[in-house]
Amino acid sequence: MWLHEVECLGFARCSRTAALLRAASDCCTLAAIALLIAAFAVGVSAWYAAAVWLAGRILYAVSQSVAAKNGFRYDDDKIIASWRGANGATCRYTFRECLRDSGYGAKTWFKDKKIKRRPQRHPARRAHRRPSESSKAV
Repeated sequence: MWLHEVECLGFARCSRTAALLRAASDCCTLAAIALLIAAFAVGVSAWYAAAVWLAGRILYAVSQSVAAKNGFRYDDDKIIASWRGANGATCRYTFRECLRDSGYGAKTWFKDKKIKRRPQRHPARRAHRRPSESSKAV
């Protein structure tokens, strides 16, 4: 992927090394496309484009390994908004609270799963309740 949405959104970031390697990978991919166009237009060998593209893929793989080694570090405590409360205390709203309010957790952000569960279509009957008249077998 060229646009790495997670870094662009700012909810999470990897190490600077991984980000730089990924940016270099994107540059190599764009250069490979330019070389491929030049190969058809001017007659430059397409092997150069393939070599640059392969270098970009290697840089991308290295950036992924660096990110996996360092783990994902979250900017959870980055302040989105701050204001003065009624008693004069400073109140802050952080990314962590924003993610929690929107249903995401730190562990499920990359899996794109939500914390909030959907209600069951047919909720389970309570043990101490008797079945209703309409649901009894005839």
